[in-house]
Amino acid sequence: MEPIQQTVVFQPESARLSASDLELSPVSQHIVCFKKKGKDSNITAFDLLQGRALNQFQADGIDALSKATLSPDASILGWMKSKALFGHSFKTVNLRTGDKSKGAAVDFGADTHFFWLNPTTLAVADPYKRQTYLWNVSSGQPQKTFPFSSVFPEGTQVKCLGLTAKSSDGRWLALVEWVQWPLLKQVNPHFWAGISRIWWSEAEGDGCKDLWAQAVAFGDVTFNGSPSRLLCYGVRISPRDQMFLHIQEVEGHSGINYEIPVPTHDGSDVPRHVHVIPSSNRVVLVTYQGLIHLFDLTDGDYVHGSRLERPTADIQFEPCDGGSVLYVKSGNVVTRLDFAR
Repeated sequence: MEPIQQTVVFQPESARLSASDLELSPVSQHIVCFKKKGKDSNITAFDLLQGRALNQFQADGIDALSKATLSPDASILGWMKSKALFGHSFKTVNLRTGDKSKGAAVDFGADTHFFWLNPTTLAVADPYKRQTYLWNVSSGQPQKTFPFSSVFPEGTQVKCLGLTAKSSDGRWLALVEWVQWPLLKQVNPHFWAGISRIWWSEAEGDGCKDLWAQAVAFGDVTFNGSPSRLLCYGVRISPRDQMFLHIQEVEGHSGINYEIPVPTHDGSDVPRHVHVIPSSNRVVLVTYQGLIHLFDLTDGDYVHGSRLERPTADIQFEPCDGGSVLYVKSGNVVTRLDFAR
């Protein structure tokens, strides 16, 4: 069996729509939602394992399904809705029962990112206010957690990727921004550096630190019978530098802390996603241009190289089945990556 197998599990034909008419939600637990473009269209939940539609419900002013958020158990779809006069409300629908929330008024910017920590709690990143929040959507108001990284020099372009990674218990989070300051743009207008803010919560208090990193992941693995929580991040500082994958233990006693050089062939390519596979103690780094690099966590050895069949700028990743499966949503196509155990 190949170390990585790619299978297309959803494409516009699956919804009987053209690519230009289709909108897709993020993926969660083998479920994706789709709708025809337009605010008043029905939304359909689609099972990627069985290859069939499950149920359908009426959308309520959802502006862009791609910006909606699907809970970890794929039971709740949430989205921010523009109000008639001003402001926004956050609404949810239960995909299993069809029950809808009345909508909670929120004071977030239009480009706010939502990231479920569990079926009731959202982590929120608001680039406009440069602030993150934790929010129990069923019983409370958003609570501030940590601010974004420092303000960048004048003329810097910033892309907020949002809160892109969490530990299994939600005590570690990663906020990722891609930045391009004027001098960097002169050197290579296609290269984006990465600033990631790592936040953690412990009994003695919360903490955060900044890293040069375009992609971040957390993973709970076992080394020699002992549990270890790892922070893994991919970084390329500049177009002239090598790409690296850093592996650092943040909880445990293995003492792991090393970096792996990643094959780097193009001056513009950077890390786009890092994915830990606990069942085999391996880690995957996917680059912006769609190159897949598979490494062994135990010794950092290079295991396998491949390429995404459909790399696009509009791409999202969602792990399932304890990390042995990774869904890649490229535009309106969903590909399933299976990793050999």
